[in-house]
Amino acid sequence: MSKFAFNEAVEAELKDLHRGLHQALDELETRKNYREAGVILKQMDARFVELINFAKVSKP
Repeated sequence: MSKFAFNEAVEAELKDLHRGLHQALDELETRKNYREAGVILKQMDARFVELINFAKVSKP
């Protein structure tokens, strides 16, 4: 896998999104709560879009 460089804010956002993914999986697998899983995944999608749109690409 390629190595990526990013700042602490991006790292924190990615870690939070990772936690959200596990929360959605738990809602699906353990609780069979599809509605809540959908809500979480939609929130994550919006945050991913924000992260992608505001990320700046640095050239080596």
